[in-house]
Amino acid sequence: MKLLFVDIDGPLATDGCSDVKFKTKWHNNLYKMNPSCVKILNEILEETGAEMILSSDWKLHFTLEQIGEIFEWNEVIKKPIAFTISESVSMSDLERNRIHQITKTLEIHNPEKWVAFDDLFMQKGLTNFVLVDPLEGLAGDGVKDRILSFLN
Repeated sequence: MKLLFVDIDGPLATDGCSDVKFKTKWHNNLYKMNPSCVKILNEILEETGAEMILSSDWKLHFTLEQIGEIFEWNEVIKKPIAFTISESVSMSDLERNRIHQITKTLEIHNPEKWVAFDDLFMQKGLTNFVLVDPLEGLAGDGVKDRILSFLN
């Protein structure tokens, strides 16, 4: 199995996306993902057959079923199959917590290939990591190719 650890804010919902909010059945002020970033995500999913695990803090506010519906609402062709574990190792270090959560989730799923993308700087703790500029998200120059290099 190939796994893609997905963060929403920054990589998919780029800066500015939260300026327009919608009243939805999941939340009264929900914003959409950047369509250009969704297009790239869909291409990655189609080209690799990877499954998604949500590493985003959105996992703290929605159920897996709701996240799946939100991804569908944003026209993502697949739904995440799981969340990373929620265990924290630091009160204030978001990057350290996210690295820990992804590492522990990797031990559970033991994928053949994997990659995580995020706008948090996690290159010191994860070998298969792509840093994403929150202004451009997945649509940034070369991001798709760097992600594919870990999955193909």
